[in-house]
Amino acid sequence: MESDSSGEILTLGSTASLQLGPDDPPLSPVQGPESQQQAAAPDDVEDSSEEKSFEEVDEPEQRSRFNATSDKALLAEVLATPPFAADRKTVTVRKTRNEAASGTSEVHTENDDILEQLQQLKNAAVAEQQENKAKSTSKTQELETAGHLLMQAAEKRVSERLAAGKDSGHPKRRRLSTLIDQELEEAIERRKLEAEKVELHREELQLRREELEQQQRQQDLLREQIQQQAAQTESIL
Repeated sequence: MESDSSGEILTLGSTASLQLGPDDPPLSPVQGPESQQQAAAPDDVEDSSEEKSFEEVDEPEQRSRFNATSDKALLAEVLATPPFAADRKTVTVRKTRNEAASGTSEVHTENDDILEQLQQLKNAAVAEQQENKAKSTSKTQELETAGHLLMQAAEKRVSERLAAGKDSGHPKRRRLSTLIDQELEEAIERRKLEAEKVELHREELQLRREELEQQQRQQDLLREQIQQQAAQTESIL
């Protein structure tokens, strides 16, 4: 190769260096398409981040800290563990029923009204039963007193007639017939008293039957109330 103006000889393996002035811009190596894409990538990232910053963000879903399924399973497991299997259920039902009946429950429902009406019916039935028992007792005492007085009067008359018959045996046949008639009358009176006692006993049996029917209705209402409360408890759980 020929030498340049400076007289230096360049070979194939030699390199040339250039001295730049203070005003010349720095040289940059030749960039290929890959390097151009890499250089353009930060700009794209910045643009996409800016676009994302302006996108609407969905509000987080409000989730309850209570899980109905897991809570129900846990409650069932606890209640199934002795002694909660039977005792706990009985105590809970009794407590709920007592609170509803006493009117101290926080939520007053139709079931509470039913219990109050049931309690009123029960109190009225008890008062009526006591009144009927008092009447039947007083009537029985009156009948027994009347029968006792009749027996005493009959015995007194018989004793007087026997004493009078010993003194004079003159009209003995007439006194005997009179005594028989009086005994028949007394027997009729006693039968009337017995019939009244039987009727009174029948009334007492009828009152007892009505009392049992009232208790059965109360038990049915209580059973329905317990079933409704159990259904409400299950629906809440």
